[in-house]
Amino acid sequence: MRFPRLPAIQRRLPTLLDRALTVALVLGLALPIWRFVSRLPARLSYPFELEWMEGGIISHIHVVLAGEPLYVAPSLHFTPFIYTPFYYYVCAAVSKVVGEGYFAARLVSSTAILGCFVLLFWWVWRETRSALAGFVAAGLFAATYHLSGRWFDIARADSLLVLLLLGGCVCGRLGRSVKAQCATGVLLALAFFTKQSALSFALPVLLAAFARSPRKGWLPAACFVGLSLLGIGLLQLSSHGWFYFYVFELPAHHEVNWAVWREALMPFWSSLAPMVLSGIAVLFGLPLLSDGPRSWFASGLLVVCAAAGSVASLLHTGGYSNVLMPAFAALAFASSLVVARARGEAAPSRLRYRLLASAVVLLQLCLLSFGETPALPPRGDAEVGQQIIDGMARLPGPLWCTTSNYYPMLAGHPETFTHAVALVDVFKGTSSKFQNDLLASIDRELRSGSIRTIVADRAYGFLPLNVVALIHANYRRLGHLVPGREAAEVWPNTGAGVRPDEVWTHASSPQ
Repeated sequence: MRFPRLPAIQRRLPTLLDRALTVALVLGLALPIWRFVSRLPARLSYPFELEWMEGGIISHIHVVLAGEPLYVAPSLHFTPFIYTPFYYYVCAAVSKVVGEGYFAARLVSSTAILGCFVLLFWWVWRETRSALAGFVAAGLFAATYHLSGRWFDIARADSLLVLLLLGGCVCGRLGRSVKAQCATGVLLALAFFTKQSALSFALPVLLAAFARSPRKGWLPAACFVGLSLLGIGLLQLSSHGWFYFYVFELPAHHEVNWAVWREALMPFWSSLAPMVLSGIAVLFGLPLLSDGPRSWFASGLLVVCAAAGSVASLLHTGGYSNVLMPAFAALAFASSLVVARARGEAAPSRLRYRLLASAVVLLQLCLLSFGETPALPPRGDAEVGQQIIDGMARLPGPLWCTTSNYYPMLAGHPETFTHAVALVDVFKGTSSKFQNDLLASIDRELRSGSIRTIVADRAYGFLPLNVVALIHANYRRLGHLVPGREAAEVWPNTGAGVRPDEVWTHASSPQ
């Protein structure tokens, strides 16, 4: 039996190492996608809140299904969140098929995020003709699930936002026809009506389309601006002016906490350093695509605007890591371009670039998996959650649960009341008239006893002190909804740590 000579093994070692790293890379990228998909059925069917504002979102969908207006004068019975409405309407359409509740809204978000994986893969493959690079984009974005606050599959609008933004990018970048250019503007306009933060992401797409083809590049911008203005006008008229108040005026008065910019950037330095370096490489034109300077302009501007817009949203009061999802998608795209460029170097002397690219992506996957927390609620949470619903069912109504405002409906209480966060947003604004009118209406409701029971939690402390004082003045505390339970149970899986807790009954109620 003859063994290969040592020099022959040495010559083949880099190639064998490259193949081994490629296999490891494929498996490593498949892991976060598989972990997300494998946990999806349990999270979709979880019967209680995974995040503290999910119930508020379901109450908005309920309003749409009832055919009532979303944007109305603020009151204790319903005050809308400060978001544009497209997500609610999509979820309402799905709810008509699968039923109203958490499942329908989570299904929309989960389908959207799976669509993001597919779009990223296809976009990069079309740009680079490298399936591995496309897999890098999808896998790295999936790996940011925990860094995004496990937001991909919950009843919130962010996943649909990213899908529409990526759809606009793909149509604007790859489409050549007039229909594709118009589709770019339509998708970006729908993204805006999903969440206002789409504006910072839409700008580079529109500019890049114009730079690539000035003759047709005005079409996406015209469709985007025209549809946005038309939609704003119709919503403003149908809401008698309240749409502008909630969607533009109130968010404009949210404070930006510039003092914490270092903390806001910490995830980019600690967990995303390789992806950030890839973004910088794209910004300086390293992985140029077939279009040369035009692709550099489009890709670089996309990374900068997505990162800047996401960080700016995070600095706003109440910002959470979910707002970084567009930045994570853009950085995953940038990383795939760098990998495609490195692996496109076929000369033996360039093999080290292929090895380095594979090793860096594996390092990035390790960094993103470090410190992951469980995606599924602990065992026993569903049992205690059911006890909370059963406890609410025994309480006299009308019942206002300050944040988990969908739970009373699950408990059989037909009345609906607003989520405390929506009230807080109104009180954070500068319009003293609306604030005084809202405070007066709350005062009348609480004094009259038209709300028999209040189930409060930590978030009712977010309300202005005079609102909390009204609760204390007109209600007496009976105790806890589920007494004797450990503090670690039934907290939401992400977002603020809030759960139904204290039971308050109106002072006129019998002992």
